[in-house]
Amino acid sequence: MATLGFNIIISIILVQWDSMTGGPSGLAGIPHLKLFSVVIDTDRKFYYLVWILVGIFFWLSLNLIDSRTGRALRAIGEDPVSACALGIPVEKYKVRVFVLSAVYAAIAGSLYAHYVTFISPKSFDFFYSIEVVTMVVVGGIGSLWSGLVGTAVLTTLPEILEIVKEYNVLVYGAVLMLVLVFFPEGLFPGIKALWKRRKN
Repeated sequence: MATLGFNIIISIILVQWDSMTGGPSGLAGIPHLKLFSVVIDTDRKFYYLVWILVGIFFWLSLNLIDSRTGRALRAIGEDPVSACALGIPVEKYKVRVFVLSAVYAAIAGSLYAHYVTFISPKSFDFFYSIEVVTMVVVGGIGSLWSGLVGTAVLTTLPEILEIVKEYNVLVYGAVLMLVLVFFPEGLFPGIKALWKRRKN
């Protein structure tokens, strides 16, 4: 909640900082991304680039989880007091993972800006943060695969619900509610548990 509150403050500052961000009107005319001599100016090129980067960062994150740092972060997530008692520098690791997540977000935001050639503080407001948190909750907290599942579901669901335009918001909310009721730990852990139960 503190992070979301901080997001609101930063969003207000960016909207008011016209000289830097363009205010509510944003910044237009951002050039297409250029890697060496290759200009990424088509949907297909961006598609391949994004998935390559997703694969790289996902692989790095999986390796991080299995590393000493990852084990320390899991210990902090389960019980910060006990982790501190074991000699783990809790604040140090929290800052590190916060910076790492900021790097990931910065790269994603940069790609977005180059793709649409426009950026505005309104593009990433409080409600977008809520949407991202919802993706994590729906997918399941505590697993990278859960994040992918949650993102895939909440990204494709609005497109699927276009067939019921008049009731898409109602159906969208109902689907989220059903997921949280029947899979309180998230879709990925819930489906995984069902699969194991079925195999046994």
